Amino acid sequence: MKMIWKNHKGERYCKQCWLKRCAQNKHNDSKPTNHNNAPHRINKQKKKNDYTYSKLRKEFLKNNDLCEAHITGICTIKATDIHHMKGRGVYYLKQSTWLPVCRSCHIWIEEQPKKAKELGFSENRLTLQ
Repeated sequence: MKMIWKNHKGERYCKQCWLKRCAQNKHNDSKPTNHNNAPHRINKQKKKNDYTYSKLRKEFLKNNDLCEAHITGICTIKATDIHHMKGRGVYYLKQSTWLPVCRSCHIWIEEQPKKAKELGFSENRLTLQ
């Protein structure tokens, strides 16, 4: 007697019969995988950089508490976010590429990349500085 491997829509299949059914129907209805149980691995350097960033960010926003974008009609004045003008990549910890902004202005900058570049809120990521 073969062990039941798949119970699909009330029909039971052993592994061999299921694979045969899939091949015939070109139906890839394999076992569901649960990706939530996979161990989450964090790169040690990234973890170290995130810790450093958290400390730098807190100090940066303490010293730069006003939004520097001041986008008319949406600015809430108080800086709560840091916009990485050259992206996070290699400039993640480089404070000269950070811009203190309020949440509303930050959302606008992210949603309007061309206008943000024109206004000087974002820079080309390919140029080294």
